[in-house]
Amino acid sequence: MTSNWRRIALAVIGIAIGIGAITSMLVIGYSATAQATRMLDRLGGDVVTLTALSQAPQGPDTSGGMAARFGSGLPDALTGAQPARLTDGGAAVLALLRSMPDVKAVARVWPLMPCRTSNTGLGDTQVFAADAGLPQVISTGMSDGRFFLPGSEDRPWVVAGASAYEELRRKRPGLRPGSSMELCGRLVYLLGVLTPYPGDEVLTTLKVNRSIFVSESSVAALGGSLEQPQILARVPLDGVNMPQSLARRLDAALGANSGLSFQAVGAVQINDMRQQQVSLYLNFLTALGVVALAVGSLGITNVMLVSVSERRSEIGLRMALGAAPADIALQFIAESVFVCLCGALLGVVLGMLGAIAALLLAGIEFALSPSMPLACGALAVVSGVLAGAHPAMRAARMNPVATLQA
Repeated sequence: MTSNWRRIALAVIGIAIGIGAITSMLVIGYSATAQATRMLDRLGGDVVTLTALSQAPQGPDTSGGMAARFGSGLPDALTGAQPARLTDGGAAVLALLRSMPDVKAVARVWPLMPCRTSNTGLGDTQVFAADAGLPQVISTGMSDGRFFLPGSEDRPWVVAGASAYEELRRKRPGLRPGSSMELCGRLVYLLGVLTPYPGDEVLTTLKVNRSIFVSESSVAALGGSLEQPQILARVPLDGVNMPQSLARRLDAALGANSGLSFQAVGAVQINDMRQQQVSLYLNFLTALGVVALAVGSLGITNVMLVSVSERRSEIGLRMALGAAPADIALQFIAESVFVCLCGALLGVVLGMLGAIAALLLAGIEFALSPSMPLACGALAVVSGVLAGAHPAMRAARMNPVATLQA
């Protein structure tokens, strides 16, 4: 095989490219999944967002039969349901949720539309009203100051998310809890700053880090309304069916005469949908890696065929000395597997380095599955066996007399 070192080197590079591509995709996918799992674990449960909808009047089904099949899981535009106004601000719904044993904590938030449409000068910072239960639902704490207390506050207090506070500090370097500031054309006071929240990517209602929260008692002063709350509930991480189960139980507890139905979506659902998108993308790139590996294997097959032709005398001599055809075949298959393993080793190293670079750029923590190197090694062995099978059979079928006379 030493006379074919250039061809062997090219074949090793081909195998390395295929194994490297597969390795990098497996590492990136595993790391992204592990980070999402850690993020959900830090939330302390699945944060479910509940939206109250007015039940659509009974009439012809304009959704093409989908409403009968999927029920309230359809988007509002298809079911005809509209966001409902709750005159008590959702207090009755909160009482029902607190009576459910699997609901760990509940809270309400209200988007302040007048603040959203005004020029706050804070970039993409959003303004919400929130009740005192929000920190318990999202399992976060305070880096400075405190959150709202139940009941009325003596001043129009606000609490800032971590990123929103940094934006405020860039405009007012001396801003700290207790300081006054202008928000939505009104004078308010900063009560506290939340710790950085890891679950922004899986919440659909609000982005905690980029939000400013107003106390419930200060909503009217800022021109807002408490009639359309978004209700957040923290429940156990029991899979994607928990949000729908919670919404159905809430609908049943309120009764059909309430005129309300609830739409629920959980952090686990959002995470699963994103993971499916990532998996589709990674599967496509992995398929390209498999194609590259197949091309590399064909290169090894070509190298081994040339090797068989150049080593006819050696093969004939071994057969004349008593080597069985199986011994000859095993020799060439072993050589093919060795070349593939060399390529796999190089590919794993290159793939790991590429994956680490990509993860650093994406801000994802590196994680490695213990079975990944073993899987790459097994894939290399299988590729070596398949690539060397035809040359090995050709060598084993040679006539020793003819090879020695050649």
